[in-house]
Amino acid sequence: MEKTDHGLSRSFRIEREKIDADKRTVELAFSSEEPVERWGENEVLSHAKGDYDFSRLNADHPLLLGHNEANPLSQIGVIESARVDGDKIGRAIVRFGNSELAKEIFQDVKDGIRRLVSVGYDRTGIVESQKDPTTNALTTRYRWQPTHIAIVPVPADTKVGVGRSVDSPQLTEPINDLRTEQNANMKTLAPAEAPVTAPSVDERNCAPM
Repeated sequence: MEKTDHGLSRSFRIEREKIDADKRTVELAFSSEEPVERWGENEVLSHAKGDYDFSRLNADHPLLLGHNEANPLSQIGVIESARVDGDKIGRAIVRFGNSELAKEIFQDVKDGIRRLVSVGYDRTGIVESQKDPTTNALTTRYRWQPTHIAIVPVPADTKVGVGRSVDSPQLTEPINDLRTEQNANMKTLAPAEAPVTAPSVDERNCAPM
């Protein structure tokens, strides 16, 4: 699985028709309500109003190459805006910079070589948690805050809609959860390592935007 500096990630594909070469901008999808299996439950990022916080993305947050926010050289552009559309897909407009690295990555995006973007995010609370009476599968809807968008090389999972990376989840506010023991165990999990090769927006897996 793809490792990130933050808690979690999901990935999506870039649509080449959403690229404006003159403005050096790309409109991309970075999140959805597609369930992702994590630690024995199906995780859903709620896209209902009030359950997501795009304040960081809408504050001229950097577009990164990979997920290393601590490295200033990883910035290749800026996030101009982020929103949730009626189809419950999170979308953003990003603009690439004029550094040699940014130009190189943007050219790869235009050429269809780098086609994956990834969003890193933190869970900030639980909306609801339900167990299927037939399968006994647990599905939990989370409030969440995206922390960054990155161009990445390798998706953690090539299944449509479930690109993801894993590290310990970061809960930024107390939540009432009957699964206390499970949450405690989640925090002790060591992040899974994965080879780093090239781009993945939902630190979720590859899906057409």
